[in-house]
Amino acid sequence: MRRLYASARVARMLSLLDRSGLPERMESELASARDVRGRRRELSVRALLLALLLLASEGRPHLVRVAPLLNGLPVADRRRLGVDRAGGVTMRQVQALFDQLCSLLDVAGLDRLCDELLDATMP
Repeated sequence: MRRLYASARVARMLSLLDRSGLPERMESELASARDVRGRRRELSVRALLLALLLLASEGRPHLVRVAPLLNGLPVADRRRLGVDRAGGVTMRQVQALFDQLCSLLDVAGLDRLCDELLDATMP
């Protein structure tokens, strides 16, 4: 069953992510570790983390659900996230970015990531 997400909920989760500073920091770490050959990545860390947060908030944090979730967002939200290309987000893009992020994180990095997200939820 395909679930629709309200723009208000998406905006709340994006606000949380932006307060944490994680997407920008992880994008810069990926950029510094990136091989300059090949195509530019189309899926942003911000979009991937948003999808994972939305899925986790429902107790369904499965990677295979990320692409359908992002492709099913309202058009304005997809544009805001930069995932409005004609073919939509693919599972291959999701898996590739997830693998790149996992290669950056060790146990301490994962703990730091969770701490930063938790700190962002505090008023």
